[in-house]
Amino acid sequence: MVDGKMTGVEKLFYITWKLMQLTFLFHLLTILGGVVFGIGPAWETIVTLFLETKSYEKNYSIKRAFSVWKSSFVKANLCFWLFSFIAVFLVFNLYWSIQFQNLLFWMVSFLIMLAIVINFMMYVYLIFYNAEYDIPFWENIKLSFISVFLSFKQFLLTMLALFGVLVLTWQYKGLYLFLTFGLLVLFLHQVTQPNRQLIDQMIESDQ
Repeated sequence: MVDGKMTGVEKLFYITWKLMQLTFLFHLLTILGGVVFGIGPAWETIVTLFLETKSYEKNYSIKRAFSVWKSSFVKANLCFWLFSFIAVFLVFNLYWSIQFQNLLFWMVSFLIMLAIVINFMMYVYLIFYNAEYDIPFWENIKLSFISVFLSFKQFLLTMLALFGVLVLTWQYKGLYLFLTFGLLVLFLHQVTQPNRQLIDQMIESDQ
């Protein structure tokens, strides 16, 4: 990700600076979208910038960020709110399911929790594929669903990456403003990359 001539400390500061830029851009673009309609496009924008910007470039292009944000605004909001509504629906049903203290409803609760995790994982892959490929929305949905089940190891690592960033942010609240979203992009990129590479090979073999 960085120049091999850098020392360990220089690499750490370099990576931290770039992740801080991504986090600042996320907050800026979220506010620009009025928060409600800014979160989805802002997230897709920083994922796109992370993937397409060369590792030796010290700064992300603000001009490019606004260009990606505008071009992805409608589609990114569609993705974000679709998966958000599904998540809310599942959480609501989970709440009612755990009110009943019997084996059947405990099994139902487990399945709902699993569906919540799968829903989140699909959204993660969906945004990365939006940033990497120009494919129809429903094709992306199918690719994202397949990607979730390609590797149980990557499934666990993805959840650990999310949990780790959440715990770190909870312990050090200031990270939310300065580093959290950059860290999320970096970690989710690393843990989903093997599965995304498999999908990339599948796409290339079909062409």
